[in-house]
Amino acid sequence: MLIDDQNSWITTACLGIPHIKEALHDIWMAETRTAAHKAFSSCVRRFEDKYPAAMKCLVKDKDASLL
Repeated sequence: MLIDDQNSWITTACLGIPHIKEALHDIWMAETRTAAHKAFSSCVRRFEDKYPAAMKCLVKDKDASLL
């Protein structure tokens, strides 16, 4: 449940990071806020060890991104 203005962080996060596009798509396409928050948490847990800087950026912008 992302707003259109959030496409910039999605695009930035997807560049050069395999499989993260699918995880971000799950957040974007979630039918409810609860599902979006669960998908967000799952994405961060899945990728935080391998891509800590990207996940730190996503977590920092979480409140603005998940309305």
